[in-house]
Amino acid sequence: MGSIYACQFAADGLWYRVKLTRAEEPCYRVFYVDYGNEEVVERSNLRPLKTDFSKLPPLAIKLSISETQMGCEGETWSKTAIQYFTDKVFDHEVKVVFSGEK
Repeated sequence: MGSIYACQFAADGLWYRVKLTRAEEPCYRVFYVDYGNEEVVERSNLRPLKTDFSKLPPLAIKLSISETQMGCEGETWSKTAIQYFTDKVFDHEVKVVFSGEK
């Protein structure tokens, strides 16, 4: 696991870079390294990449929002919270500050 491949995305049929994260025979769970989403795909949707492309750094970066709290671990946002957040950031300019803290 961890190898970089090209994968055909189910939603649009286009090819994107993915990292194999888990074998779920006869499929694989993949992480789209330039977008941040995951998907389970069949082996037939994967292609090896030339080294030049597989060595490019990922464009997706895992981030968290400072001073927010979800409650218990594994809890998800309510529909109201998601809508509030979407209204505040979608189609708006957002300032992002990288603090380097985990």
